[in-house]
Amino acid sequence: ISLLLYAEGAESPMLEPGMHSELCDERCRKMQEIFHESPYVALIYASSGSNRVFGSASVVQIDDKPFFLTNNHVIEGALKIWVALYNHAKWKGFYEIYLVGRDPFLDLALLSVPTEMRSDIQTASFGSSAVVGQEVFTLGYPFGVRSVTVGYINNAYRAHSWLFQLTQAPVHVGNSGAPLFDGYHHMVGVTTATVQGSGVMGLVIPIEYVQKILPRL
Repeated sequence: ISLLLYAEGAESPMLEPGMHSELCDERCRKMQEIFHESPYVALIYASSGSNRVFGSASVVQIDDKPFFLTNNHVIEGALKIWVALYNHAKWKGFYEIYLVGRDPFLDLALLSVPTEMRSDIQTASFGSSAVVGQEVFTLGYPFGVRSVTVGYINNAYRAHSWLFQLTQAPVHVGNSGAPLFDGYHHMVGVTTATVQGSGVMGLVIPIEYVQKILPRL
């Protein structure tokens, strides 16, 4: 793990915001901002003996307490769960964390935030579920590497029919549990899975539905 994430406190080799700005359009600048200025996205590493899984998580707030929100399939069957955080161009972690609650049917899980990390995190701001054609960004850890992608929402959210929204923002292994953002850093959904046979099209749980479920977790 340390080979992927460098040492705790080590600086990221990525470019700082604004570097080579003459080569960067508006979409590029938004991607850079989300990449560098999102201390509410964490890397989850779950181990169940021989099986090891990378995933992503958002920092959410419930009753004034922070928690990590991810997909249930990321941590299902795990014997140990760890978390690492990228903030101010540096890595912090790994810390062992624990399951607080989950909903296997909706594929959501809530995890504890260790005391050592509370001064470094910031809870995500919720927006409204994205509309058809809206540009969205996902920030997560495919293959354990911090990565931001961009795409569009392809269908409308209907509270009493189709639960998921579809997005063309690429979703890869390790993106599960990653937040979906609008252009203003507002969380508009949770990235869940890739649609089989579609290439990179992803399934997203809309934020309105997530907010209804959180108190039950």
